[in-house]
Formats: sequence, structure tokens, C-alpha cells
Amino acid sequence: MSLSCPTASDCWATVAAGVEASTDGGHSWAAEPLPPALVNTEGITCVAPSSCWALAETATAVVILARRPPS
Repeated sequence: MSLSCPTASDCWATVAAGVEASTDGGHSWAAEPLPPALVNTEGITCVAPSSCWALAETATAVVILARRPPS
């Protein structure tokens, strides 16, 4: 499990094959939508609430997941 909180209220965590988000400082968590082929998620880092990167694995590759500001 990896945890990143770019603000006092916004946090993201990797859990098994998913990423969960909290907007209340970790009191409650909700699953983020991710591609279905992931078998594991690992490290996550967020520099802002809308800019996060996480490492994930499929059965055949390591991938980088990105959450970025809308363009």
C-alpha cells in the first residue's frame, strides 16, 4: 500500500489492484475507476489533487496510471 496526500483533505492510496480516494482527510474512501486488466497497484504520488501518478501491473506489463488536470 502506498499513500499520497497533496492537501490536508485530499488523499489517494493504492490497495491491491486498485486506487482509492478520500476528500475528507482519510475518514472515508471510495474506489477510483481503473482499467479492468490491472492485477496489482503499487506506489502513488500526487503533487496536487488533480495530478497523481501510480505504478500498476497487468499480467504482462508494468504501466503508469496518471490523473491530470482537465485540458
